[in-house]
Amino acid sequence: MDQPLSMGSQAASSKNAGDQSGSFSAMLIKWCCKPCHPRWSTLSLRVLMGIVFILHGYGKLFGPNPGIEGFTGYLTSLNVVAPVFMAWLVSLVEFLGGIALLVGVATPLFASLLAIDMVFAWTLTKIGKGIIVNGVITGELDLALLAIAISLSLSGAGIWSVDAMLTKKNLQ
Repeated sequence: MDQPLSMGSQAASSKNAGDQSGSFSAMLIKWCCKPCHPRWSTLSLRVLMGIVFILHGYGKLFGPNPGIEGFTGYLTSLNVVAPVFMAWLVSLVEFLGGIALLVGVATPLFASLLAIDMVFAWTLTKIGKGIIVNGVITGELDLALLAIAISLSLSGAGIWSVDAMLTKKNLQ
């Protein structure tokens, strides 16, 4: 006399048997899988990437290590065309782009420029060597910064940015 349960009956009986586990799993899925505040995630990426590029650009422009002369020499050793011009260009893009990202002004533009910077940095210094060279992991920072730059160039600055303030003002 036992009849197989239909799909609806199975779902109803499992729901009644485990209301607490059902609500817990729903809560867990909501907490783990659904973005709560995606605008905040761009803020953290933008600020962190801005700081990283300010530091790298500052070292190339003003720092004793490498400084603009040292960076020009490094680009010369890589056979980069117009190494003096490229050293200044890369240094300014990194320093000013880092500042722009930090405050969130023209984020898609500067993030795109920094993505191009990371493509060239990776291809000039890491490509052909692999991610692990002589047991040392190398190149992962360039790739992570490239991924963040692409993300920011597509998503924009998010909240707490000059871009957001200007957009909000223009929409009113």
